[in-house]
Amino acid sequence: MNNTEKSRNQMIIDEMNRIINENWTDGISVSYGTDAYTENICEGVYEDINGNYVPVTEKTFIDISSVTKLFTLVTILKLTEENKIDITKKISDYSKLSSYVNIQDIKLYELLNFTKNVVTSSRLDRCSGDEAEALLKSGIVENNRVFYSDIGSIIIVYILDDLFGKGFFRNYSEKLWKNIGMKNTFWWDDIPEDKYGLLQSYDNEYRYSEKDGIYCYHTEPGKPHDPKSKVLGASGHAGIFTTSEDISVFASELIKGNIISYDTINSFILSDAYDSFTDYGQHFGILCYKRAEKSVDSEIPDFASDKSIAISGYTGVYFMIDFQNRKFVFIASNRVHNRMTSLLPSDDISGEYKKVTNKYVYRKDVLRDLCYNYDRIL
Repeated sequence: MNNTEKSRNQMIIDEMNRIINENWTDGISVSYGTDAYTENICEGVYEDINGNYVPVTEKTFIDISSVTKLFTLVTILKLTEENKIDITKKISDYSKLSSYVNIQDIKLYELLNFTKNVVTSSRLDRCSGDEAEALLKSGIVENNRVFYSDIGSIIIVYILDDLFGKGFFRNYSEKLWKNIGMKNTFWWDDIPEDKYGLLQSYDNEYRYSEKDGIYCYHTEPGKPHDPKSKVLGASGHAGIFTTSEDISVFASELIKGNIISYDTINSFILSDAYDSFTDYGQHFGILCYKRAEKSVDSEIPDFASDKSIAISGYTGVYFMIDFQNRKFVFIASNRVHNRMTSLLPSDDISGEYKKVTNKYVYRKDVLRDLCYNYDRIL
């Protein structure tokens, strides 16, 4: 590493430590670069599942929560390339999918671009796996309002398993990761025991709501923070554990066109044919965000190209890929462990109990911008 690279990295390291010192999180890892150059930087510590505080490294396992959706998107598009599915078809076009009784007229991509608000009669996180499957297959479209939801990306997994056999989505996606050299990426319930020492605790998120006051949301060691994932296992919306090292592999191989072709990327990810817009300013593609009209509403910074996508995760994770400039940024922190989340419109809590981290989604943007512009620093 030359002196210029060291100076660039130091600016990023300084910002990472500012975030840690402001008590947003105990540790952060970032990965950034291009298809030809990647950098992994880690600062701070995490509490492992044995209660020990150890340094964050590029091999520390991260619950990427909703960033899982981007992996689901790539899996679906790989199957599209192989002519196994056609996301422009309706559910009713597949004879094996007759059990989805109330959503037969939905096109597969409408499950993925948040245009069909499918709801279930009961909460998925309060039932067994079999009960959840029955609820999803009897779900109804409540309205056609564009609204961010996990349900579509969950249903698509059941659809793939119904078409190709139970466990297909899990096995196919894991094989896809291994084929590109991702050695430490697993569905949460497939993590090998010899990796448990690299798992961080996502337990003890304190929440505040008008109804319940302050209460503690518990996450058992080795399980995902998302409650639906705990019931569903390999699910399209959340549940992947990976490392910043593996994310660098995924991002660079995707940008190179080595996972799915650029014909597919241009036709489905970057095309506006499948885009949708919320009435509160968000711009969606298929299982991702695109640039919103107003910067304050956008997951994509102004200086990135229009050929960019991004997704963020509740646990404190952010992932952006700029296909035109062939760049990526991945930021992973643990904003929920021993921190407070306010479920009220205001973050103000009388008598500060824990650091309220709702606004971390904005606080991390300076770090994101430094990582993206690493080649412009100095």
